[in-house]
Amino acid sequence: MTIARRNLVLVVAGCVAVMALAACGGADPVRIIPAAPVDTSTLAGMWKGSVNGTGGYSEVTIFLKADSTILGKPENPYYCQMDGSWTVSDGQFTSTGADCWGTLVSLTAPLARRRLIGTWRAGRGGSGTFQVEKQP
Repeated sequence: MTIARRNLVLVVAGCVAVMALAACGGADPVRIIPAAPVDTSTLAGMWKGSVNGTGGYSEVTIFLKADSTILGKPENPYYCQMDGSWTVSDGQFTSTGADCWGTLVSLTAPLARRRLIGTWRAGRGGSGTFQVEKQP
């Protein structure tokens, strides 16, 4: 193969590659669409239900406020009031706060509009489940 013929083959191969890329140029660009923000305003309000675990069973009332603060008031004196904050991310409700003894308590549950069923853990080793339903 002569040098002229080799250069011609390289030029033709290069043109084919450029034409193939140019043919894709008319396609719509890839767009990344961010996830829609979660409307947490529907979660704000009073929730009633129960908590069960290390301290036994108790009825509980939880207030989720629109400013992302939480107040939990159990009836069983073994459990005490919890003040903290709550968030929603990736379909998960999470709350952390301190109880009346200063122990860190966390609640987690799959996100739902009317009922939260999940688990709780306390910094001193306590744990259990909770189930609350939004009140009208």
